[in-house]
Amino acid sequence: MFVAYGGTQGPAVARFVAECLWKHGVRPRIALQGAKGEIRCDSQEEIFEELGRCHAVVAVNAKYARRSLKFRDEVERARYGFKKPVVALIQNGTRPLHLLSVGVTRVEFDQKKYRKKCNELVSALRKDIAYSRPASYVPIGKRLPRRGLYGRV
Repeated sequence: MFVAYGGTQGPAVARFVAECLWKHGVRPRIALQGAKGEIRCDSQEEIFEELGRCHAVVAVNAKYARRSLKFRDEVERARYGFKKPVVALIQNGTRPLHLLSVGVTRVEFDQKKYRKKCNELVSALRKDIAYSRPASYVPIGKRLPRRGLYGRV
C-alpha cells in the first residue's frame, strides 16, 4: 500500500495510517522519515516508481492538502497513470482534492479522532483491492487462484 498525504495534519495522520496498515498485516510504503514502511527516495520519479509497484493507495487529505502539488501529483498518477484503487481518508470540514471527489472510496475523520478509523480504513482498502482484480481465464473445473497483497507481513 502506498500512503500519500497532504495538508497541515497530513504527516501525523499518514504516520498513523502506516502503523495501522502494519498492524493489520499490510506493508505500507510511505515517503515520510521515521514512519513504518518508510521509503528513501531522492526524487519524485522514484516515488512514482514505488507507487507503481503497490496494489492500492491511501490518500490522506488533511486541512490545506489542496495546496500540496506533491500530493496532487501522487494521487493523479495513482488514479489515471497506474489506475490503482484509491481510498481517501478525508478530514471533516475540509474541501477534498478534486481528484478525490468521485470514483474513490472515502473515509472521513475528525481532527483529533482519526485513530478510531483504522478498522474502517483497512476494510475499505481490502474491499477496493478485491474489486479491482482483473478477470483472468481459468479452465472450467479449475479453482481460481487467490491474490495475495504485495509485501504481506
